[in-house]
Amino acid sequence: MKMMKMIFIILILFTTHAQAREVELSWDPFENTLGYHVYVSKTSDFKQVVVKKASKEPTITVNLDIGTYFYKVRAVDKDKQPGHWSEPMKFSVTPYPPELKAPKNDVEYSYFEIPPKVEFEWKPVDDNPEYEIFIYKTTGKKVFEGRTKDTKYSLNTLEEGEYMWKLRTIYKEIYESPYGEPRLFTVEKKDIQKPELIKPVQDQAVPAYRPIALEWQKDPITKFSDIEMSYVDDETGDKKTVPMPTNISESETYELPFAEPGEYTWAVRTKEGEKTKGVLSETGHFTARKDLISAGNFAFYWGIGLTSLTQTYKSTYTPGYENGESKSTAWTNNFIGNYYFTEGYGLQLDLTYGKYHQADADLPYMTTTITNRLRFGTPGFNQNFIIGYRQMNVYEIINAPAASYELYTTNGLVMGTQFNGTIARNYQLSVEGLYYKPITHIEDRGKLSGDVYEGTIGLTWNPTYKFFIGYEFRYHRGIYQVVPQNSPDTRNNKWDTTIITPIFFKLGFEN
Repeated sequence: MKMMKMIFIILILFTTHAQAREVELSWDPFENTLGYHVYVSKTSDFKQVVVKKASKEPTITVNLDIGTYFYKVRAVDKDKQPGHWSEPMKFSVTPYPPELKAPKNDVEYSYFEIPPKVEFEWKPVDDNPEYEIFIYKTTGKKVFEGRTKDTKYSLNTLEEGEYMWKLRTIYKEIYESPYGEPRLFTVEKKDIQKPELIKPVQDQAVPAYRPIALEWQKDPITKFSDIEMSYVDDETGDKKTVPMPTNISESETYELPFAEPGEYTWAVRTKEGEKTKGVLSETGHFTARKDLISAGNFAFYWGIGLTSLTQTYKSTYTPGYENGESKSTAWTNNFIGNYYFTEGYGLQLDLTYGKYHQADADLPYMTTTITNRLRFGTPGFNQNFIIGYRQMNVYEIINAPAASYELYTTNGLVMGTQFNGTIARNYQLSVEGLYYKPITHIEDRGKLSGDVYEGTIGLTWNPTYKFFIGYEFRYHRGIYQVVPQNSPDTRNNKWDTTIITPIFFKLGFEN
């Protein structure tokens, strides 16, 4: 009987137990035969035969566990005589490839800076084998190959591109299934929106040596912010870097506790991760100035000045003041304190002690003035309008020559304008003009009213950031009249007072 030519075909038809697979063996048919004998063994010498079968057809299906086998076939003629055995043929039974679950075909992932975590998942194959996952780009370039005994695998290193993935089973590190049908997925990188700087507004002037609120708006996808800041020092002209925090989590605000005077530039870099590159905002600019005021600012100073007082008066009511003019020059002591609850609202206390000459006598006087001041103006209040309410207590001699002292109180509306500016390093110039409408009732005498005009030009120098020395020129003119209670006549009850202080020096502290 001629030698048999054998062909074997492995088909996945039916699984009888965990490792078993149906294997179809086939060979070239012989003529004039009754059938065939088929032996399958684990060894080439057929000492471990696992299958002995007879078949009338040149094909047979057997159930075999995963492993390596040998099979041989012989023909049986019509006289029922077997022929010679064929040469043994070696073959292997491999495991099934897993069934893929996720990601499904043609899924798209997107990310901004941190590559997405892609979860690969498949159905388990019996007997707890290993699985080999193979990921490659649609161009064919290999990206990743790895093994696991789990039915899940995750990667977070896949950058932008189109990918394919497929899987096979590895049994006892020897037997490998074919790869299953590959699936396509895409990873797309998107751009992060630049953060927008909100506060301080562009080119705003802010008070130096005070906390400065920084605020920005970031892309919701980002989680961390780095602040970058530098400034040109007012004193030296040098550019300096300001140490600023990095990886500010979630927040879109930061309070700079302290700002030296100078021109500042700043930007914010927002990031998806602590170590990612992020995206940088446009550059912001602001100026920290020593002459500006903010909430919580307070300042006080003491000063002394040479005051010239001229007073003309006409009165038919007060003895000794019927008609005339008096002039006097004296040193005046002055203490002023300011506190600002907000940058636009503050309280001012003014204590003044001095003397003036009237009716051949030197008359001492003292005033205490409290003024509520509201400011409305340009950013930084370089130019602003002031409106407020003033209460002034005056302690002086009004009945000469009897030298009787009297305290009276005036109150009323005050308004005016103010201009502030820096003319050189550490030097600030201020100009202020005010109008005051005092009203008071003098017991048993009548009602005093008037119009008061005040002007001040000042120059201050800051040897350090909290202490200052200054000079002021002051002008005050008050036009008063008294309406007696028992007479409507007011023509001869008027005072016109002009106070000029050409020399006034002050020493103060501010915070």
